Amino acid sequence: MRKDNEPSSDPIAAVTGKVAVIASAFNRPVVDALVRGAVLAIESSGAELIGPIWVPGALELPLLCEWVAESMQPVAVIALGCVIRGETRHFELVADNAVSGLQQVSLAHGIPIGQGVLACENLDQALARSAEGTSNSGFQAARAALAMVAVRAQLGPDRPR
Repeated sequence: MRKDNEPSSDPIAAVTGKVAVIASAFNRPVVDALVRGAVLAIESSGAELIGPIWVPGALELPLLCEWVAESMQPVAVIALGCVIRGETRHFELVADNAVSGLQQVSLAHGIPIGQGVLACENLDQALARSAEGTSNSGFQAARAALAMVAVRAQLGPDRPR
């Protein structure tokens, strides 16, 4: 156990700045669990939590990430959603385009976007990936984004944004 005056070996513990959580209201019970996981990871860092900010569905995540990146200038954004396969190809279109849009925003703004958009065959898979604990995909997405912020900080103050 770490004493208060000892440095943490966890690189995200030193992350500061604003981290926004953006979540899709579609499949809300699953996404609520993803949000809890992301918040847990963010609270273990030195970052300031913004949100969650809710959008109607996964396709709206990239645009809100764009707006948040421009207006709030966070060090990272965590995007959370859940798309479950139905009877048509719509599942693939939504999941693929949401994730592609998130990547575009990340690269355009030079900020990590923790990609926590689940694309599951069924509700059981979604529930398993959003279960409490460190295997929660929201927790993992937030940890990945925070780890990237820590890596960027190691590059020095003249790093590109």
